[in-house]
Parts: sequence; structure tokens; C-alpha cells
Amino acid sequence: MRLICFSLLTISMSIALVGCRGNARAIPELTPVTGVAKIKGKPLSDAEIVFLPVESTVGAGASGKTDANGNFTLTYAHGGTGAPAGKYKVIAKKEKAPKGAPASPDLSVPGIETLPTSISAPELSKTYVTVAKGGAKVEVDFK
Repeated sequence: MRLICFSLLTISMSIALVGCRGNARAIPELTPVTGVAKIKGKPLSDAEIVFLPVESTVGAGASGKTDANGNFTLTYAHGGTGAPAGKYKVIAKKEKAPKGAPASPDLSVPGIETLPTSISAPELSKTYVTVAKGGAKVEVDFK
């Protein structure tokens, strides 16, 4: 009887350990990605650029903040620099605080989106880029 109980306990623990390990997020191979974001050819400053994977692209997406000249570097959603190679839908977000109030770093006060929904809404954006394996500098020009 002890042998049966010990065997059942061992099997249960093994299943639990495998289950826990199976929930860990594996980070896919990342490609360094830098770029410049523009709206109708002009630099898009101080905006969050978000790459959303489409088609067979693996991973959870990536994002980066633009500087005054529209330059950005992507950071993978689950840590690491870059994004997996593949095709992405791209959106941009640029929020301001309501009624001129200072921005809320803890997001307790939602901001007001300043960009058109054709750029900021994933379901409406028609902007796509492809990240090549091995490193890429991309230009994102929202029309």
C-alpha cells in the first residue's frame, strides 16, 4: 500500500512540475529593430509605436517610444530588445492628459488619444511592416 501511495504521489508531483514549467513564456528569437516613425512624411515625436504580429509571425509583439525626430527602438512585450522576424501591423499612440493636467505615470487618470483612429486603433490601422531576420531598421510612415 505504501508503494502505491508513494507512486501516486510521485506521479502527481511530476505532473504538477511539468504543468508549471509549461506555463513559462518562452521568448522567441529576437531581431534588433530600430526605426523612424512618420505621419505623411513628417517625424512622429513622443509617441508609442506598437508592432502587433500578424499572419504566422510568432510572439506577443513589441513597442518603443519615439524621440523628437521619430526614432525608436523596439522592446519585446515579454522582455528583451527587438522583435521576432515577421510581418506586423503597426499602430501609434500619443496621449495627452485631460484638460492640461500632468500625465499620470501610474495610469490612474486615462489620457486622451491625440492621433486619428486610423493610426491608433489596431482594427483600423492599415500600416504594415516586415522585420527581416538578423536586424532591421524600418521606416513606418502613417498616411
